[in-house]
Amino acid sequence: MDPLSVTASIIAILQLTSKVIEYPNEIKDAPKDRAQCAIEASNLYNLLIMLRYRLEEGTSNEPWNTAVQAIGVKDGPLDQYKLMVEQLHTKITRQGGMDKGSGDLE
Repeated sequence: MDPLSVTASIIAILQLTSKVIEYPNEIKDAPKDRAQCAIEASNLYNLLIMLRYRLEEGTSNEPWNTAVQAIGVKDGPLDQYKLMVEQLHTKITRQGGMDKGSGDLE
């Protein structure tokens, strides 16, 4: 996958991840599971931001850039993470997606 396509994938994933991060933060007295989810998503968000800017600044002939392109292959790590975040976003935003008593994901 070319650097521009990887960057576009990262941007789409960043947008979705930010929604997952925002949701638990909007809920007053969010249970620990929700808070932990937001922390983990935030950590990944920060890594993806750094990766995005490195891709935008770098040139395609640099060795690290070739390695990064490998994570952008179909069904590769970026696709897998995007799928997981989409599923998580669906669970936390639909009514009843979080067990209000325990804060656990269904």
